[in-house]
Amino acid sequence: MSILITADDFGLTRSTSSGIIESISNGIVNSVAIIANGYESTNSLPLLLNNAVNINLSMHLNLCEGKPLGLESEVYPLLNEDGELYLDFIPLVRKYYLSSDKYKEKIELAIKYEIEHQIDFLKNVLPNSNKIDINSHHHMHLIPFVFKQIINLHSKYQFSNIRLIREPFIYNYKFPTRILSIKNLNIIKAVLLNNLSKRYSPILDGLNISYPELFFGVIDTGFMNKEAMLNIFNYILNKNLKHKYIEILLHPGRASVNEISHWKSNNRLSTYHTSHFRDSEREGVISDIIVSKFNNYLK
Repeated sequence: MSILITADDFGLTRSTSSGIIESISNGIVNSVAIIANGYESTNSLPLLLNNAVNINLSMHLNLCEGKPLGLESEVYPLLNEDGELYLDFIPLVRKYYLSSDKYKEKIELAIKYEIEHQIDFLKNVLPNSNKIDINSHHHMHLIPFVFKQIINLHSKYQFSNIRLIREPFIYNYKFPTRILSIKNLNIIKAVLLNNLSKRYSPILDGLNISYPELFFGVIDTGFMNKEAMLNIFNYILNKNLKHKYIEILLHPGRASVNEISHWKSNNRLSTYHTSHFRDSEREGVISDIIVSKFNNYLK
């Protein structure tokens, strides 16, 4: 059994990236998902590469915020009037399925172009550029017409790993009512992503692309603190799991209040990226008890 503990959102902001570096240096994070078009990707990547010994690096496809790497003329169906990506999971799905067949083709081409630009950016800066692992911001690579474009690009890039969500439902610790309501929404999201992933796994098997056989982190998105990590660890041991590998998703990097201007027109993203729960996730993965329990099982 091996465990991949992945910190998502590297490169989003300087503060977010710094929190992830701390989780590598002082904790158990052994995998980092990089946003190629993050607000601070170019400036933060040298720091990561200096600390990335034996760290798995993957592309965290971002189709829902910030500037695209593709030309506006290529990706305009995905952009708002300010030339920024803005469509999250459900809005992108809604826009696509309410569009004409001709405009659906334009959306698919825009997605393909942007995926290529983000991959090419990382291939130019990462040391092991022949190994391309794919996941995404807000799990948007699992949208059927986005996943289709990734598979279409496999012959060009030869992806080694694509994140699928295969998450068991562990739900046996208490939270205040407000947080519990958020977790209930996360459960709905996990059901959807689990079902999409079940559909995709035979496709990846046929292409010899690996994926997690067990995954944790959707249900507890925003709350992957020390208690949640201990709960996951005990579940893994109690079930005597023998999977090829297990992935645990974290967000240990928090944007600072000085970086809120990136989301001046989107309060939801501002709240999400600056949430104090991200500090709890970072504190959890660097805590002595979590480090001591997980160290023998890290990939």
